[in-house]
Amino acid sequence: MTSSQFYARLEQVPDRLLSKDLLHNIHIGNEIGFYIFDYPPDKELVVREWLPSLPEQVNKKSEQKITLLSINIFQEVIRYIKNTNKYEKIIQVEKERGNDATLRGLGSLLNTTAITSIFKDVINTNADIILMHGVGAAWPLIRIHSFLNILQPIVERVPLVLFYPGTYNSSEIKLFNRLPSENYYRAFRLLP
Repeated sequence: MTSSQFYARLEQVPDRLLSKDLLHNIHIGNEIGFYIFDYPPDKELVVREWLPSLPEQVNKKSEQKITLLSINIFQEVIRYIKNTNKYEKIIQVEKERGNDATLRGLGSLLNTTAITSIFKDVINTNADIILMHGVGAAWPLIRIHSFLNILQPIVERVPLVLFYPGTYNSSEIKLFNRLPSENYYRAFRLLP
């Protein structure tokens, strides 16, 4: 994807978020309203800087106020770890024993129950659209295919858009365009 194609896709996002089929989960069959906006990983900083302006862009084009809830997955995980009072111990383990030992320890701390709890607390289903980002920073603590499965009962009928630094082809997701792809077929591509 060329740089101009990428920027053209970014410009389409506000209109797509305002589309009736996305806002009201129309034409998705019995599927959940999960959408993935995949983009070249080298554009991560551009997306990160652009995202805070998205609610304003959407509401400038809308006839009614649209509430977008923006959630940084990585920041929420770090907040949770700090609240468990294990943050300093985890930092110490990483210094003394390295990344592998740290990830093993975090694996038990960030189990399915914990992930459910973290995001159940921050997801406001009164929002019109939920925007999730920070995928790259959260890896390997959070694996997106498992994460999206966990979110299904939490999100209910609110459309969720995941900003994903990699590729998604409606059946496989490949983080950073490098890691082995993981099967995930329950989301729609936000834009072609």
